Amino acid sequence: MNVSKYLTTHRIDHELLRHRPAGSARETAELLNTPEEQVAKTVLLRAGDFAWVLAVLPADRRIDLARLARVLGGCQLRLASEEEVEARFDDCETGAVPPFGSHYGATTIVDHSLGRFEEMVFEGNTYRESYRVRFDDFLRMEGPIVTEFTTAPACSHREPFYRAARSA
Repeated sequence: MNVSKYLTTHRIDHELLRHRPAGSARETAELLNTPEEQVAKTVLLRAGDFAWVLAVLPADRRIDLARLARVLGGCQLRLASEEEVEARFDDCETGAVPPFGSHYGATTIVDHSLGRFEEMVFEGNTYRESYRVRFDDFLRMEGPIVTEFTTAPACSHREPFYRAARSA
């Protein structure tokens, strides 16, 4: 799938954002000078023995697998292996995962916190391209499950660390 053509076919206004190769959604946010909360990362999960789930969440958050398993009815969840990701997303650069589970035979589930902004940014077919779309357009096009399944990391590398001075 060519992401740009896919969006155009579904009549989704989008902006193609070309940038240096990014190794993570956080790095993409930095390269594009965009808040991490607005940049989506995608994680392929195996649910039980047969189902695939594509989790879409803000770059600054982490999946709570136990919470997500409860949302999905208590099934066993595990991260997909690199080989499984490569096989499922064989039309993308190795490791690049666009947020369209419906196109790749997976159920798409989006963390509600991604909707804090009117627009979202996500990875395309390569590490050098991202797309900006309206969040509501993405929801309308993809029809994902929207729920809460993430936690904020305990400490962000961008947040300053302070040690309180002891009083004498």
